[in-house]
Amino acid sequence: MTDIPAQLHQHRVYRNLHFGTAGAFIALQREKNQLLVDAGLRPYAVWAPALGGLHHITMTCDFPSLHDFQVQGASTGAIEGYGALNARQLELVIEGTARDEMVKLELGL
Repeated sequence: MTDIPAQLHQHRVYRNLHFGTAGAFIALQREKNQLLVDAGLRPYAVWAPALGGLHHITMTCDFPSLHDFQVQGASTGAIEGYGALNARQLELVIEGTARDEMVKLELGL
């Protein structure tokens, strides 16, 4: 049986993209996720964009603790090419719409 923690910390990333750029954004996230996995870190799930004049993207990643989240954040700076991919993604985001949050999930197990 797998041990499931009683709580998780979920990092949620929200981006509003310029029309027609969702495919490019998701492709860049796939590249970033591969770099994360190759470095032994956690990849982000990308939730389906809405259709319309712009695309709303939500990405999530679960961490067992805030410490694990902080370690991952500090580690990404050492991954060659990660920052450049991040910059390319941000070019696709409507200025002023990028935000993120950390949510503590109590699983009640």
